[in-house]
Amino acid sequence: MKINIGGKSIQCEEWDYSFICHHYKFSYSLKYINPRQGKVLQALQAHINSLWPNLPLIQFEICFYRGFCPSLIDSKVKDIIFDFDDMNTYMLESILTSHSNIESVCISKELHGKLRAHSKLMRVPSVRCNVGNQSSLTENLLENFKGNRLILDMASNCEQTVSHLIKDWMFDAKYPNLKALIVHLAYSARSFGDITKDLNGVKWDEHRMPTEEELDRSSIIFEPRHWDSCDWHMSYDIKQKDTGKMATVNCQYKAVIFFVWDCQNQ
Repeated sequence: MKINIGGKSIQCEEWDYSFICHHYKFSYSLKYINPRQGKVLQALQAHINSLWPNLPLIQFEICFYRGFCPSLIDSKVKDIIFDFDDMNTYMLESILTSHSNIESVCISKELHGKLRAHSKLMRVPSVRCNVGNQSSLTENLLENFKGNRLILDMASNCEQTVSHLIKDWMFDAKYPNLKALIVHLAYSARSFGDITKDLNGVKWDEHRMPTEEELDRSSIIFEPRHWDSCDWHMSYDIKQKDTGKMATVNCQYKAVIFFVWDCQNQ
């Protein structure tokens, strides 16, 4: 079948869409022959530009990589979701090199390969990564991340590394930009102990809660379950030395949530 989009006629196999009212989300699916990839992406971008006077948030999801050309990703795209098997660090670096303005990266399937300490991923503001119970990848991201928000899924045993990260933040030794850290352990990983006992924290005050802006629910890396499942009454507040910044640490058996509060909202 043929459809007309962005002023161009596109030969495709399937065209469908869905509308989820609760989340105000439009989802379009277009299957086309791979050699026409460049024409299709350009047409879709032209179509988006024609719909709204102010450019909306564009989240680009890649469900395959074979034959894909990273340079075809529009420069206006800020958020990228990698949702395919066999995702590796070479592919990741290739795309992040071509698009240095990416603000959010979500790697929903297991990431393969070695990640350098100075990888471009370390400087992306918001990152969510399925580390596939790989200890080297888990610790590398925890030790070298320089962005704002980091979520690790299927993490390996990392209690000591997470504890060191929080202590480094407390003494303003590292992680000056960190706003949120969420670590979900793999099923086979050893459960977290009480990492709050050595932090000189005080029991959560029951008043400080994240604002909608801080939760950033529009981000591709956050899901409602990250916050809805959090028992804030089991949390402790800690303060950063010298700056006075406040943060809350919530430690569960298979997850840790570390959240730095906006001083203006305290």
